[in-house]
Amino acid sequence: MKKMFKNFDDNPITFTIISIAFLVIFMSITNGLGIWEGLSTVFTNIFARIFNSTYYGFQFVGEAIWFMLLVPFIFIFKKEHIFCEKRKSLGKTLLGAWPILIYASIALVRSLIQIGNYHIDIYEMVALLLYTLFIGTFEEVMCRGILQNEFLKRFGNTKKGVLFSIIVSGSLFGLLHFVNLLYAQDIFTTFSQVLMASIIGVAFGSIYYDSKNIWSVIILHAFWDFSIFVADINAANTCIEVANSIETVTPFLALFAFFGTLLSKVPEFGVIFLFLNGQNIEKIMSAQNGWQVISEEKQNKTFKRVISIVLVAYLVIVGSFTFNMGKVKSNSCPEYVPKKAENYSEEIFSNDHIEVILETEECLVPESSECALKRRIISFIKDNNELIVNDKDTEKSLTLDYNNVVSYMAIKTDDKYDIFLLNMRDDGDIIVYRNTITADVDLEQFQSSFSQVLLPPTIEELGIYREKDNEYSYPLFISSTGNRYIISQDGTIYSYDKS
Repeated sequence: MKKMFKNFDDNPITFTIISIAFLVIFMSITNGLGIWEGLSTVFTNIFARIFNSTYYGFQFVGEAIWFMLLVPFIFIFKKEHIFCEKRKSLGKTLLGAWPILIYASIALVRSLIQIGNYHIDIYEMVALLLYTLFIGTFEEVMCRGILQNEFLKRFGNTKKGVLFSIIVSGSLFGLLHFVNLLYAQDIFTTFSQVLMASIIGVAFGSIYYDSKNIWSVIILHAFWDFSIFVADINAANTCIEVANSIETVTPFLALFAFFGTLLSKVPEFGVIFLFLNGQNIEKIMSAQNGWQVISEEKQNKTFKRVISIVLVAYLVIVGSFTFNMGKVKSNSCPEYVPKKAENYSEEIFSNDHIEVILETEECLVPESSECALKRRIISFIKDNNELIVNDKDTEKSLTLDYNNVVSYMAIKTDDKYDIFLLNMRDDGDIIVYRNTITADVDLEQFQSSFSQVLLPPTIEELGIYREKDNEYSYPLFISSTGNRYIISQDGTIYSYDKS
């Protein structure tokens, strides 16, 4: 039995099938049973004081959980050594991957230009940094440190075996994006994600094979993601309103998207050719000395020079095009969950003055039955596009730090109120902010605890969405294009068409 299992396990095809099946089952079970969401909620509560008002705080906790779930498999596959072994130093490897570094740097500078002179939320920046570090660590340890090394062991340390190991392990992560089809994402968008993720995976696999330095690909991966996401870290960012899905995909559209994706991945292809050419593989595998190795090195250097010239020309063109476009909005809104709206009603808010009554039970003696409800009244007044908050008990007043409030509303949930407001930026885009107010609220703390809701910049109306046989009142957001968005109790943003 043990011998049969060893033969079965050593076969690269069966190992590939087992890996795919395991990863799909693992992700389906953790998502389907709500394990990821449940653990994220627990850990987010622990770090609530730090990450309560950040968008990427919850995402960071989720990635941290994924990595912790991966740790046992590091010991099972006996890969503890990957964190300390190296064929090349970190600095030399990063310099060798210069196409990705330059491309990511252009994206980072572009993101900072998008933010412009707006306030940068330092807590959101820290949360994003941690999030991208854990993305890079989890995905690189899993796909490169474990899978690529395991495939290399099975395919063999030959030129063909090396290529197969890197391509298969790099593509495996890309193929896992087909799971998004289970979450109502269209096949067109999903296929594009699979293709892009596979190319990036092969590029990072090439770097890792050449350097044998897991930290190099972790840092590159994290820096790439950070450069892309940094434009979304604060309220200066808006998103472009796009359709939930593409209903009809013509052959021309599919072909155009395919070649567009390949063109956008020129830096990754450049890295693949620089690190994964035949001479480089042979040089790594060979321990020969003498004139033949020197000759091969010269050929390799010539090859690298040619590829480098092509990549520099590409990056100059892309960089010039990018910086001459002027400020643009971020790539897109998050993937909103489509909702079939039936037996519902809508109520639009249009008040300039709202009073919320907050109640809490106060006992004269601890654990005594002599308790009474204590009421606290907070009023919101919109005056000259400013929102003023008054505490009628303490007679304190505060003007919120938003100078162009378009609309706002308050929705009662249990013993608290959710406050939403629309604020118009100088360029005309609308940012949606959210806060929660309870009976023990401190106005100064209330002022600083608003967080952005990632909705399109075209939102123009606020309201309430109610369903029959459902007591929860959903916050409703209506855009100028007629699109409607609601937020559930767990924070999920749904989109629906008015019927």
